[in-house]
Amino acid sequence: LLILFILTILVISVILFIPKMKKFPFQSIDFSVPNRENALVLSLWVLTASAFLTFIGTSSPIISGLFGEASQVDTSFYNKVNLPIGIIMGFLLGITPYLLWTEKSFKDIPKRMAVPFLLAIVSTVIIYVTGMNDPMSLLFYFAAAFALWTSIFILVRNIRTGWMNSAAPLAHLGVGIMLLGIIGSGYFSESKRLILSANQAQQAFGYQLVYKGMKKMPDGKNIAEIVASDGSGEFVFRPRLFPTRYNDGVMREPDIKPGFFTDLYISPLETREEHNHEAGNSFTLGKGQSKRIAGYDITFTDFKMESHEDGGHMRVGAGLQVGLNDKQFNITPAIIMGAQGREMVPVNLPESSNTETDHTPLIFLSSLNADTKQVELTIKGLHETGTESIPQLMIEISKKPFMGVLWFGTILLIFGTIVAFFKRIRMT
Repeated sequence: LLILFILTILVISVILFIPKMKKFPFQSIDFSVPNRENALVLSLWVLTASAFLTFIGTSSPIISGLFGEASQVDTSFYNKVNLPIGIIMGFLLGITPYLLWTEKSFKDIPKRMAVPFLLAIVSTVIIYVTGMNDPMSLLFYFAAAFALWTSIFILVRNIRTGWMNSAAPLAHLGVGIMLLGIIGSGYFSESKRLILSANQAQQAFGYQLVYKGMKKMPDGKNIAEIVASDGSGEFVFRPRLFPTRYNDGVMREPDIKPGFFTDLYISPLETREEHNHEAGNSFTLGKGQSKRIAGYDITFTDFKMESHEDGGHMRVGAGLQVGLNDKQFNITPAIIMGAQGREMVPVNLPESSNTETDHTPLIFLSSLNADTKQVELTIKGLHETGTESIPQLMIEISKKPFMGVLWFGTILLIFGTIVAFFKRIRMT
């Protein structure tokens, strides 16, 4: 219905526009010579391209549903398609203020923008030394820094003639700072997945996290309570996790601890229960980490990857070293990922006295995170007589730096827009 509504509006707009086309004054644009008018037209094209690609991405479930099974694009789609657009926009913001409305040639343009261009190079070298080494990210940062320095110089020049003339450079300065905040936050952000057992502390990003339980609300939006402390104080996160009628899925609402330089996000993923035999039968290990469970000493050593081109699938295993009764065993539970989805391939654990009578305990690779080098493992078949069920919550905790920079740029953009609005009122 949504896409039908959008198409209807589009068709009606075109029908109303075509009869009046001859009444609109048209002027051809000469792109052979760079000038401010051409740069503004290119900016409109770039923004239109970004809006169109974003529309395609957000509408992918509707569009794909018209031709078969509905599917949605991954969030990385928006980063990939908008990264080159952001680079182009940064360069346009840096170049346009130095262009005249009636340029005659190219030769004078580089001289005008030489200083902000060199400062942008210095800024990029500094961020490279800091740790940013991806070529596309560095190019994005350079374009944003170029826009920033250009806006600063133009703002200083224009504000001398009156604060009303600061509208455009102030807004452009805000956009440049926003672009720097976006690339900085996106590149240097970190995230981890943890399984929190009730009232048991875990460490992440310098915070001690304690899951206090899930509070059921009358509206069905269950609220998890997680106490985070960093030695200087405590902060209670209250993310939400609740079922939705759409696709019989689950909605997740993260909670945020804003900071001056860095924001901390906690998003709930799922609830579960742990059986308390020594350490439980579902747990997460990082590379080189160990855990003792029901007499087993389990250490995650490394990932084992194997690709099968003929079958179109990939097998990813978790290399585990298992110690039992002074003996060491090497096993590799795995996940096979292919066109049909994911299939877990469990492995038998060595038998001990803490097993069910008719079953050998199995260890599963439930999930993995290659970025953080962590695996989630589940053991089935352990003796559970007299054990206690402990509530658990799987979360994703993310640390996002430079969010304050992004918000500061947004404020400058809004303020510049307000100044332009008042300037337009005074001119009319």
